[in-house]
Amino acid sequence: YGTKALIPRMVVGALLLNLSYIICGVAVDLSNALGDSLFNLLAGIRLSGAGIEGAGGWENVTASITLGGGAAAGTLALIANLSALVPIMIMALVALVSTFLLLLLRQALIIIFVAFAPFAFILFILPGTMSWFKKWRSTFIQLLLLYPAFSLMFAGSQIAAEIVRDTAAQSNDTL
Repeated sequence: YGTKALIPRMVVGALLLNLSYIICGVAVDLSNALGDSLFNLLAGIRLSGAGIEGAGGWENVTASITLGGGAAAGTLALIANLSALVPIMIMALVALVSTFLLLLLRQALIIIFVAFAPFAFILFILPGTMSWFKKWRSTFIQLLLLYPAFSLMFAGSQIAAEIVRDTAAQSNDTL
């Protein structure tokens, strides 16, 4: 590498080094704002299309499963209905815990990546260490995009559940 090619990289690297915390802070704020905006947008769509807020919440689902055919349902019917509810509750609990742990791990890793940001921008300067900077940057961007992706999937799944529930209710009404 010639000196003429290295000097501009050193100037840019020095600027990035001094602005590294600001750059990372803005990136984290944009990621969180995007995730919150996506969730709020889709939650607003879900609530505006639902008609009645909370109609068909978890309480109604569990009540309809446990009561089954009505209050006169026997013990055997109650056990059969509970056997359908327990796997759903276990899957929901596993999904909730794994989502919580993944977002917690994301938060911890973002803090670590921001703390190492000045070193990463130093790696940008020299051509032999550019691959390490690219790995840091790609992993940091993936961590930042994780929250908007979770927000999109979570709110989208709520909309899909509303559609399925409303469709099932309409088909039951026509029967």
